[in-house]
Amino acid sequence: MRSTIRPVCRHILRSSPVHCLPLDPGSAGAARRYVHAFLGGTRRDDLEEDTLLIVSELVTNAVRHGAGPVWLCLRHVTQSDGAEALHLLVGDHGSGCDLDAEPVGAAAESTSGRGLGIVDALASTWGSTQAQGHHIMWASLEIAPSSSGAAPPHRQPREPVLTAAAACA
Repeated sequence: MRSTIRPVCRHILRSSPVHCLPLDPGSAGAARRYVHAFLGGTRRDDLEEDTLLIVSELVTNAVRHGAGPVWLCLRHVTQSDGAEALHLLVGDHGSGCDLDAEPVGAAAESTSGRGLGIVDALASTWGSTQAQGHHIMWASLEIAPSSSGAAPPHRQPREPVLTAAAACA
């Protein structure tokens, strides 16, 4: 679900250093390797798969539509309600775009234009903000307790979501 309010964390349990990436199509692959290394050993394939997809989409949008360099940061946190979550931040030096612009959906046969729809389907919450000359896209994935063995449920998008390309065109 898209939100204008960034998630509040009570404690940062683990945080990655900020990882800088060039404005290059290969940056999405480098970001996936970085996420894999950060999540290594968690034994949570569901969390890793969703995180890899979200990071790929956010980094790809930053590379295509932002101004470099692109950066990525991951945080394993305890939220204000006590639940654990993984927070992802992807930023660039671009001005961002208006996500509330008139919806323009990608055609079913299109090979692009679905990135933020994927983010919306997988993330618990997500959004964008401007801070200190950076455009920042963020997403939060709730981490189900490992003792239950159940993966967090995947949600379907609640409303049409634009990619940065469609919103900024």
